[in-house]
Amino acid sequence: MKTYIYILQDPRNNLVKYVGKSNNPRRRYTSHLVYTPKNKSHCHRWIQSLKKKGLKPIMTVIDEITGDWEWLEQYWIEQFKHWGFVLTNHTKGGEGTYGAGQWNNVSVTAFTKEGVIIKSFESQKQCAQYFNTTQSNVKAVVTGKNILLLKKYQIKFGILKENINPAPKYKPYEWSNKPDTHWLSKQIKCVEDDLVFNSQTDAAKHYNILVTTINNIINGRSKKTRGGKSFLPL
Repeated sequence: MKTYIYILQDPRNNLVKYVGKSNNPRRRYTSHLVYTPKNKSHCHRWIQSLKKKGLKPIMTVIDEITGDWEWLEQYWIEQFKHWGFVLTNHTKGGEGTYGAGQWNNVSVTAFTKEGVIIKSFESQKQCAQYFNTTQSNVKAVVTGKNILLLKKYQIKFGILKENINPAPKYKPYEWSNKPDTHWLSKQIKCVEDDLVFNSQTDAAKHYNILVTTINNIINGRSKKTRGGKSFLPL
């Protein structure tokens, strides 16, 4: 998978204000523009100040890489600072989406699901690298959103030195009124092209659109796609 290094520039003077990375620059740009009250980062505040004046930052992809991207992001942040640009980046780069948050710098300890201690780490990033997973997966476990990391490991805050209790076991969810056929697997028809598809997923792939777009049309929330296609259930 390719990772892209991009910059955000002030549209008033073209000064570079932020250096970032993304696997999907277009989606990342959209997320930059969304107002999030809890986001107190310098970059977010800068972008919101532009939006109040009817302006938006300019995104430009400046580099790309396949594989380890951390060093490349760090290189460009350091390079732009060397050139005299005052960046809104919180860190030196290489931490990923959650790198600017304090949670990443808190130590954690990993255990087997039986509760046997494995290793302690100075940060969630080190833990993620050790188990070859993402920092967001580690965060989900230490914050209680998920029980296990990679279905094998418990992750707890702090530098711990003793074994802990086994991970709790939960029964799989049992449907009380499980439908015989999932709504995604029902046949639908494209009215304009007179084509029948075995599922909404097949139709979405054929027209390169989102499944939710088709579902909104079938359920009356929308009339047609941007390409002028409408669908009916069979």
